[in-house]
Amino acid sequence: VTRVSDTADWRSCNGVFYMLNPPTGTADVVVSFPAATGSAIDNRHAAAFVMFGAAQSAPEAVATAGGDPGTDPTATAITPLTTGGMIVDIMTRGNTGTAVTTQAGQTERFDLSCTSSSSATSTKPVTSGGQSTSLGWDHSNPNRYAHSLAAFKPAP
Repeated sequence: VTRVSDTADWRSCNGVFYMLNPPTGTADVVVSFPAATGSAIDNRHAAAFVMFGAAQSAPEAVATAGGDPGTDPTATAITPLTTGGMIVDIMTRGNTGTAVTTQAGQTERFDLSCTSSSSATSTKPVTSGGQSTSLGWDHSNPNRYAHSLAAFKPAP
């Protein structure tokens, strides 16, 4: 699941990545960014966390949004299919600053800021499958943004 903001000159990009059937035990998560081709990638953020009890399958629903400077707060709707699942999102902004969640049930997992951009991620349990719900953010220094969401169903 990836999203790019709508700006033509400078962009905010992000994505949600997952591993099916991960190994048991302790392991390092290694993130490798590609070398820049064409325009440089100015800022790079990465974070990882484990979700227990998720089905070993691709997300059952995804949603993305992006926009130009000044849109704040932002909220993006997604319709997960299965009660008991989990929604994961990431919001990336083209400015440094801090972000806070805006929707009931949404729990912030991390908030990173460096040089000229920031990212934050959260989770939200699915309390009613088949119903639209939103995840949202309020940023202290809004600018162009990308917002990606993925809903994972629970393990059988």
